[in-house]
Amino acid sequence: MATTVINDDLLIVDWDKEADDSCTITAWSVKIVKSDAAYELESTYCSATYTVTNNMCAVPISVVTAAPYSLSSGDTITVEVQADCSGLTSSWSTATGSATVPSASP
Repeated sequence: MATTVINDDLLIVDWDKEADDSCTITAWSVKIVKSDAAYELESTYCSATYTVTNNMCAVPISVVTAAPYSLSSGDTITVEVQADCSGLTSSWSTATGSATVPSASP
């Protein structure tokens, strides 16, 4: 399950690898909710190469407030995570998120 927190001007998406030593995770995919409640794959800041090593990614708040996400101040930032395990793709995680888009700085 993934968690979301705000750290300065970044959305931190963090998740735990399920305990399953029978496969090697080769990639992670992260989707972030949009203002229309649909999800969009985040491939710029949550690229597979980076996330495999770190089980996390950091997305600038300016990205989630712009298209295609278009979230507004106070909106909850919900994410889903998916693992690619030696060529087999898991189902998407349960949608989770507790971070909210902060108010714009003056």
